[in-house]
Amino acid sequence: PTSVFWQLFRRGGQPVHMTAAVTDERNQVIVRTEGVLDVGEKGAALVTTHRLKLPTSRMAPGRYQLQLTATDGRTIDRRGVAFEVR
Repeated sequence: PTSVFWQLFRRGGQPVHMTAAVTDERNQVIVRTEGVLDVGEKGAALVTTHRLKLPTSRMAPGRYQLQLTATDGRTIDRRGVAFEVR
């Protein structure tokens, strides 16, 4: 199975809401996941690793976009990664 993974580096003290989604060239969502990361000890540096399985059987050849969003309610961090299925 094909999957993507990423690591989230953060400071403890606030819960973090995280969303990951893969969209196709028409901006249709292929797969999406979300969750809330535990608070952790205040001020402590925390690293969490996340993995998302890609439903390659439903993914036609073409370009796709992985969008990652994390927010603690005060700040938002977004990342996007383009990739291609052949």
